[in-house]
Amino acid sequence: MVIPAMSNLRYFNCQTSFTLPECLLQTLHSSLSRSGVDVEKALNLTRLPQPLHTVFFQSANLRLEFLTIKITKQNEVWPNFKSDVIGMLLQTRAMKGLVFSATCRLMKPFPDMLPYFEEKDLPALQVLSLHTDDHTPLFTAAELLEWGAQGGWDKLKTLSFQNMDYLPAFLGHTPILANLGVLLRRKRDADTLQRYIEAAGLSSPLGCQLGHLQFSGPRSKTYTRPQDRCLIPWYLLNVAPNLTTLHLHRYIRVPFLPELCMDTPTAQEVHDISKLCPDLAEIRLDMELIFSRSHKPLWPSEVLTALAQFKRPIKLMIYLHAKNPGTANFLLNQAVYKKVFNRIVDERERL
Repeated sequence: MVIPAMSNLRYFNCQTSFTLPECLLQTLHSSLSRSGVDVEKALNLTRLPQPLHTVFFQSANLRLEFLTIKITKQNEVWPNFKSDVIGMLLQTRAMKGLVFSATCRLMKPFPDMLPYFEEKDLPALQVLSLHTDDHTPLFTAAELLEWGAQGGWDKLKTLSFQNMDYLPAFLGHTPILANLGVLLRRKRDADTLQRYIEAAGLSSPLGCQLGHLQFSGPRSKTYTRPQDRCLIPWYLLNVAPNLTTLHLHRYIRVPFLPELCMDTPTAQEVHDISKLCPDLAEIRLDMELIFSRSHKPLWPSEVLTALAQFKRPIKLMIYLHAKNPGTANFLLNQAVYKKVFNRIVDERERL
């Protein structure tokens, strides 16, 4: 085999329809152990049907650092899936990152396995990403709360989730969290997040090192002005004054084309963001083109002025939205971009 000759192998990515053969895992373990290099730095499991659980308990996984599992079909989950994942976490003390996502709706919810988390030696993760629908979360909120109570989040630097009931498990338990990603599915999710943050009663519920926030609200245009919490997470900005990067854009359907009309930040809201987050160095946001009486699409001048008033120069990425993307197409060219950029620069010089 060629693997024994790879003395500097640091990443092993598996994307196949077959279970990894035991001989391959054992070869990885024995060959890399002899060279003194950690076994797989990352194991990416995608489109692997049953019996995937045979992969979880190989000796080659004892020093696994990152595990990514992406479920795209219902038959990729077997009855003991969750217990196998927990068993692997318990025996893999070097684990630093776990990424789990399910893009399909699973037939049955995962069982509650709180006793497996109590008084167990679970790894202290640096990266955790959990994205499934609310009906089939991999872990329960109580399980994550118990994990955190054991110091599971003491080293957590990156957290991403879309189940709002997960938040209490992390509030007050993430002293060095630097990156946070929150995906809202429904408008009431914003109310849930705010309620949890207020109930925590902490000035810095997510720690003092949070610098990057990626927030995505629901795609439908169902917001209530002013300052709707589904559009901009004011409740998070109020407790994260040290943000340097803020991503508020929602999604891109067709690259390089403006999207159908959606609610976008107003000039006042952009101004309020600059006051709440004075150290911002990068912001990504949605912007809606304005149509004149002659149906000519125009850039929103007040929003551009507000962007020019940030305390420090920022890296800006704009996602355009318009009621008629075809009509707005002619605005998307380098000359127009340069003109808009110069407009912001001129505004800054007049401050």
